[in-house]
Amino acid sequence: MSRDSRREFSPLRQAPLLILGAACATSGCVGIEEYRAAKNEVASLKLRLQAEHNQAQELDTRLRQLGEQVRDSHRLVQEAREEAARREREYKSIRDELLAIKIPIEQQRVLAQRRTREPTADQEALIVSSPEITRHPTAAAFTEEDKIHLKRALDDLQRLLATCEVPPAP
Repeated sequence: MSRDSRREFSPLRQAPLLILGAACATSGCVGIEEYRAAKNEVASLKLRLQAEHNQAQELDTRLRQLGEQVRDSHRLVQEAREEAARREREYKSIRDELLAIKIPIEQQRVLAQRRTREPTADQEALIVSSPEITRHPTAAAFTEEDKIHLKRALDDLQRLLATCEVPPAP
């Protein structure tokens, strides 16, 4: 080896290089513990990300299920409203039919009662010729019995309507 080559590898020349290398290793380079900690943190964050992704998928599935339940509930409510409206129409139709049947029958019955109570021509002549018997025109039209019977008929009609009532559709 030549003298020049010894100079290049002399211990005095290597000392500054060693000091510089040690300074770089401690100041700018990452230690093995820091590397492992960063690696563990990255792994932890990956697991957390995966867990949150799974949770988001579960919540999305649950949201779809709840949406289907809401649609089913709306459908059931609509069907119930339609059924209530249909029943109300049926109720009104039946009530109208009953009234259409009952009113003429009641009118005929009242007229028949009046006819049986109205005096014949002979009885009318007797009433007119008797000064002690006076007849008021409105009193003959509605007797107490007619009033009681009419009140009972109205009560029956109200009871019938009360038992057939259907709550109105919202």
